[in-house]
Amino acid sequence: MSLVVDAKGRDLRSVSTELKEAIAKEPVLIQEAAHLHGLVAGLKSGEVIIGGDGGDYLGALNDGATIRVKKNAGRYLADNMTRGTVIVEGDADYGVGAYCYGGTAVVKGNARDFTAVMNKGATIIVQG
Repeated sequence: MSLVVDAKGRDLRSVSTELKEAIAKEPVLIQEAAHLHGLVAGLKSGEVIIGGDGGDYLGALNDGATIRVKKNAGRYLADNMTRGTVIVEGDADYGVGAYCYGGTAVVKGNARDFTAVMNKGATIIVQG
Protein backbone atom coordinates (compact mmCIF):
# COMPACT_ATOMS: atom_id res chain seq x y z
CA MET A 1 0.00 0.00 0.00
CA SER A 2 1.25 3.48 -0.83
CA LEU A 3 0.43 6.91 0.44
CA VAL A 4 -0.91 9.01 -2.48
CA VAL A 5 0.20 12.62 -2.91
CA ASP A 6 -1.70 14.67 -5.50
CA ALA A 7 0.66 17.33 -6.86
CA LYS A 8 -1.83 18.97 -9.23
CA GLY A 9 -1.66 22.74 -8.86
CA ARG A 10 0.92 22.54 -6.04
CA ASP A 11 4.45 23.90 -5.86
CA LEU A 12 7.63 21.89 -5.40
CA ARG A 13 8.16 22.91 -1.78
CA SER A 14 4.74 21.78 -0.55
CA VAL A 15 4.92 18.43 -2.35
CA SER A 16 8.50 17.82 -1.19
CA THR A 17 7.58 18.58 2.42
CA GLU A 18 4.70 16.12 2.35
CA LEU A 19 6.86 13.52 0.64
CA LYS A 20 9.71 13.75 3.15
CA GLU A 21 7.31 13.35 6.08
CA ALA A 22 5.68 10.26 4.56
CA ILE A 23 8.55 8.41 2.90
CA ALA A 24 10.01 7.03 6.12
CA LYS A 25 6.76 5.18 6.82
CA GLU A 26 5.76 3.70 3.46
CA PRO A 27 6.15 3.98 -0.32
CA VAL A 28 4.72 7.19 -1.77
CA LEU A 29 2.77 7.53 -5.04
CA ILE A 30 2.86 11.05 -6.50
CA GLN A 31 0.22 11.92 -9.09
CA GLU A 32 0.19 14.88 -11.52
CA ALA A 33 3.88 15.72 -11.06
CA ALA A 34 5.09 16.61 -14.58
CA HIS A 35 5.24 20.34 -13.77
CA LEU A 36 7.52 19.89 -10.75
CA HIS A 37 11.17 20.20 -11.73
CA GLY A 38 13.62 18.85 -9.14
CA LEU A 39 11.11 16.54 -7.46
CA VAL A 40 12.47 13.77 -5.20
CA ALA A 41 15.95 15.30 -5.21
CA GLY A 42 18.51 14.23 -2.63
CA LEU A 43 16.57 11.37 -1.06
CA LYS A 44 18.67 8.94 0.98
CA SER A 45 16.11 6.13 1.27
CA GLY A 46 12.54 5.09 0.58
CA GLU A 47 10.45 4.34 -2.48
CA VAL A 48 8.66 6.89 -4.64
CA ILE A 49 6.39 6.15 -7.60
CA ILE A 50 5.53 8.92 -10.04
CA GLY A 51 2.13 7.90 -11.40
CA GLY A 52 2.52 9.63 -14.75
CA ASP A 53 5.16 11.87 -16.33
CA GLY A 54 8.02 13.35 -14.30
CA GLY A 55 9.56 16.78 -14.79
CA ASP A 56 13.15 17.88 -15.30
CA TYR A 57 15.86 16.98 -12.76
CA LEU A 58 13.71 14.20 -11.30
CA GLY A 59 15.76 12.19 -8.81
CA ALA A 60 18.72 14.57 -8.97
CA LEU A 61 21.27 13.93 -6.21
CA ASN A 62 19.59 10.60 -5.40
CA ASP A 63 21.55 8.98 -2.58
CA GLY A 64 19.77 5.69 -1.96
CA ALA A 65 16.07 5.94 -2.83
CA THR A 66 14.18 3.85 -5.39
CA ILE A 67 12.24 6.06 -7.79
CA ARG A 68 9.85 4.70 -10.44
CA VAL A 69 8.22 6.76 -13.18
CA LYS A 70 5.17 5.16 -14.82
CA LYS A 71 5.37 7.23 -18.03
CA ASN A 72 8.07 9.63 -19.30
CA ALA A 73 10.70 11.80 -17.62
CA GLY A 74 12.12 15.19 -18.51
CA ARG A 75 15.69 16.43 -18.82
CA TYR A 76 18.56 15.42 -16.54
CA LEU A 77 16.91 12.41 -14.91
CA ALA A 78 19.01 11.17 -11.94
CA ASP A 79 21.53 13.97 -12.41
CA ASN A 80 24.52 13.64 -10.06
CA MET A 81 23.18 10.46 -8.41
CA THR A 82 25.48 8.68 -5.95
CA ARG A 83 23.38 5.65 -4.92
CA GLY A 84 19.90 4.27 -5.49
CA THR A 85 17.77 3.34 -8.48
CA VAL A 86 15.66 5.34 -10.93
CA ILE A 87 13.42 3.45 -13.37
CA VAL A 88 11.37 5.08 -16.15
CA GLU A 89 8.73 2.99 -17.92
CA GLY A 90 8.65 5.31 -20.95
CA ASP A 91 11.10 7.73 -22.55
CA ALA A 92 13.44 10.32 -21.04
CA ASP A 93 14.65 13.61 -22.43
CA TYR A 94 18.36 14.47 -22.72
CA GLY A 95 20.97 14.14 -19.98
CA VAL A 96 19.92 10.90 -18.26
CA GLY A 97 22.43 10.02 -15.57
CA ALA A 98 24.63 13.04 -16.15
CA TYR A 99 27.57 13.42 -13.75
CA CYS A 100 26.63 10.32 -11.69
CA TYR A 101 29.03 8.65 -9.27
CA GLY A 102 26.95 5.53 -8.61
CA GLY A 103 23.48 3.99 -8.60
CA THR A 104 21.41 2.68 -11.48
CA ALA A 105 19.18 4.49 -13.96
CA VAL A 106 16.96 2.46 -16.29
CA VAL A 107 14.92 3.94 -19.14
CA LYS A 108 12.68 1.32 -20.74
CA GLY A 109 12.00 3.52 -23.76
CA ASN A 110 14.33 5.95 -25.52
CA ALA A 111 16.68 8.57 -24.09
CA ARG A 112 17.99 11.60 -25.95
CA ASP A 113 21.47 13.09 -26.27
CA PHE A 114 23.97 13.46 -23.44
CA THR A 115 22.89 10.25 -21.71
CA ALA A 116 25.56 9.26 -19.15
CA VAL A 117 27.69 12.30 -19.97
CA MET A 118 30.58 12.54 -17.48
CA ASN A 119 29.42 9.29 -15.81
CA LYS A 120 31.83 8.34 -13.05
CA GLY A 121 30.50 4.93 -11.99
CA ALA A 122 26.73 4.63 -12.35
CA THR A 123 24.99 1.96 -14.39
CA ILE A 124 22.84 3.55 -17.10
CA ILE A 125 20.54 1.28 -19.13
CA VAL A 126 18.43 2.48 -22.05
CA GLN A 127 16.27 -0.25 -23.55
CA GLY A 128 14.59 1.69 -26.38
